[in-house]
Amino acid sequence: MSGSPSNFVSSNGVGVISDSNLNAIVQTGQTAAILRGFTGISGMSVTLPGLSSAGDGGAGLFYWSSGTYTDNGTTVIVPNGATGQGAWLRAASRFLAPLYTVAALPAVVAANQGQFAYATNGRNTGEGSGAGTGCLVTCNSAGVWAAVWSGVQVVA
Repeated sequence: MSGSPSNFVSSNGVGVISDSNLNAIVQTGQTAAILRGFTGISGMSVTLPGLSSAGDGGAGLFYWSSGTYTDNGTTVIVPNGATGQGAWLRAASRFLAPLYTVAALPAVVAANQGQFAYATNGRNTGEGSGAGTGCLVTCNSAGVWAAVWSGVQVVA
């Protein structure tokens, strides 16, 4: 659908990301109108710079949740024609992810897919082994805890 968030087609500029890893990537859209234009799938999330325009104070992370919801225009966005299928729900504005070292991240099981955590010693770009300063991670459908910013398995 035109105007829908677009997925990356490579990881760090190399190769193609498989469909099973696409939900590990946080996608971006411009406004809530984008979210009203397509139905998500389990584990999918989209960041918006605003609800009606960038910088309008409505910026946030929205994730797809199956079920029946009522659109309220701010924290619950139901796609057009998707009543009863699910909605885009705003993640808590003061997002508090549980803290773990990379070695202590919970087991990768179906119940954890789509969950977020903060890997206190996870490495970011340019950080060497054992020198990670921490990063937000998500448990993806490929069976790994991946850095949200890269979609790549987190390492210490």
